[in-house]
Amino acid sequence: MFLNTTSIVIAIFVLLSGCVTSSTVQLENPYPIKTISFSQKSSDDELASDVVRQLEGRSQWFVNQRSSFEIKAFNNVILVVARVPNENILGIIEEGVSHDAYNTDISIGPPRTWASSASDSTLATQIKSSLILSGIDASIVNITVFSGSAYLMGFVDSNQRDFISDVVSRVSGVNKVVDLFEVIDS
Repeated sequence: MFLNTTSIVIAIFVLLSGCVTSSTVQLENPYPIKTISFSQKSSDDELASDVVRQLEGRSQWFVNQRSSFEIKAFNNVILVVARVPNENILGIIEEGVSHDAYNTDISIGPPRTWASSASDSTLATQIKSSLILSGIDASIVNITVFSGSAYLMGFVDSNQRDFISDVVSRVSGVNKVVDLFEVIDS
């Protein structure tokens, strides 16, 4: 059986390789792309991890309900999105994020399920695919999806900002687009 399946796969590949030609389309990007350095990316990752550790040290809820919050950092700006059970946990977040630049979107309600978390991961992939198909280098956009809301961070100019936000808003399953871009007009 293995030999037959392998033979069929090879035969299909050989047949298709003669019938299909590949071409690369180079998309013209009139906008200079500013990217974040590796050292800044490492610093951002460490910053986000520090915030998570601080919150986990203040309440066991953050250890047990990891799927109910996301903490990301981009260019030294922290993003905290969460669904918390009560005002006490909300207060811990507000007191625990001791950083000059941060954005939060926190609601009180039941915990986010693992299924919802997985759905958000799938949605983030769909958003990146839509950006790529629209001619945007998806690596310039830091995407966080939480309960269907898309949080966008990165360095863009005002035209890219509007275009990217529009593309993301049209992705099926996106409930809200939160634009946290740093605009760098030339």
